[in-house]
Amino acid sequence: MFGQASLSQRVGVWSISRNGDPHGDDPAFRLCLLRTLKTASHETGHMFSMQHCTLYECNMCGSNHRQEADRRPLWLCPHCLAKLCYATGADPVKRFKDLAAFSQRAGLKAEQEFYEKSLAALEGAK
Repeated sequence: MFGQASLSQRVGVWSISRNGDPHGDDPAFRLCLLRTLKTASHETGHMFSMQHCTLYECNMCGSNHRQEADRRPLWLCPHCLAKLCYATGADPVKRFKDLAAFSQRAGLKAEQEFYEKSLAALEGAK
């Protein structure tokens, strides 16, 4: 198990023990960071009463083993993003700006690219 959360109790736990070596070289650190972010954000989604996503490949999809978890993206699909924004009042434009900036600082290039493209799509829709 990577983590567990209660939809009704709004509590959750996760562990970083199986995420890799955070004290290793840069690629090992980034892999551990990415795995930790995926698990933490997934379980936090459950704490906002979000169930597993079955519509798209997104961070709220369930995972039964490490390879499956590693295939899942860090980002949310449009459906789950709408749920998160509704539950928290988050502004998607600000959220994508902040996530792109964080991803750039952390060296998470694929995630940065996704958030920048998402931001461009939202800003283009205005």
